[in-house]
Amino acid sequence: MIFWCMVFIGVLFGWMGFKKGVFVFWTTLLNLMIAVYVAVMAAPVIIQISPEYKDTGYYEAACVFLTGGLLFAALQSFAIAVIFPDSENMFPAAVDKIGGAIAGFLTGYSMTAFLLLVFCIMPFSRQGYLDAVAKRDTILNLSSKSMVRICRIIESYSLEWLDVEPQAIIDRLSAAGQPKDNRSPTPANINPAEQL
Repeated sequence: MIFWCMVFIGVLFGWMGFKKGVFVFWTTLLNLMIAVYVAVMAAPVIIQISPEYKDTGYYEAACVFLTGGLLFAALQSFAIAVIFPDSENMFPAAVDKIGGAIAGFLTGYSMTAFLLLVFCIMPFSRQGYLDAVAKRDTILNLSSKSMVRICRIIESYSLEWLDVEPQAIIDRLSAAGQPKDNRSPTPANINPAEQL
């Protein structure tokens, strides 16, 4: 069900892309992909700025969301102010409409996947609020696959190769805030029923 929700949002953005044109939405998609790449890959470094909040889950989610959101807003604002005004009639009408629809769909789908990833990082996502729509593991699997693809695409075009895998970072982020029971069995925390 969550997959079809992502597809539906992608179709809505695809309709906007059909109206706005290929150049506007391919630029928007590129801005989103760069923002997602930086938000995911820089998350471990940004989280270390305030280590006392590390592993809370909400801090990690805020770092990823704000980094991605602010970078996307900055890139998109620059594109709107500088690039988009000169983008009229750059492509034939058919290419403009079809390419815009494809880019719009990918933008909507990717943006939804990013927001779902941020949701899965927060500890309250483990409490089953979306179980009627989809299990958290399904949501995390769908969103992380999209985020890993985006990170690998941008990484392949970047001038710096990072040793860390995007999937490892996403796994670490999604495990933040998970309850940990590292207690050793002492008489105070052993269940009396287990002793029988």
